[in-house]
Amino acid sequence: RKQVWEGLGQIKTLEDEALLTADQLAQLDRTKKNLKKTEAWLERERQQVADLTAALEKKEKEYDQLMEVKLELERVLEATRMELKMTQNKLASTEKTLAK
Repeated sequence: RKQVWEGLGQIKTLEDEALLTADQLAQLDRTKKNLKKTEAWLERERQQVADLTAALEKKEKEYDQLMEVKLELERVLEATRMELKMTQNKLASTEKTLAK
């Protein structure tokens, strides 16, 4: 009789372990599915970062080009101012000569 109870106890233990293992397998399956979803989300995020980085690099190049144009325009403006001042000086000199 004692052996029967021990045997029944062992069977109950094995059944509990089997149920526990089944629960663990189900949890593992859920974890794997969640991991796949997370990996897919992470890949979308990586792609978005790559796209934004490419767009930023393009804008930086455009900015650099605009700054070059700005510097060239500033040089032209300064040269034009100098020419204007020289022309004004020549005009003033000519006016003085004519006034004599």
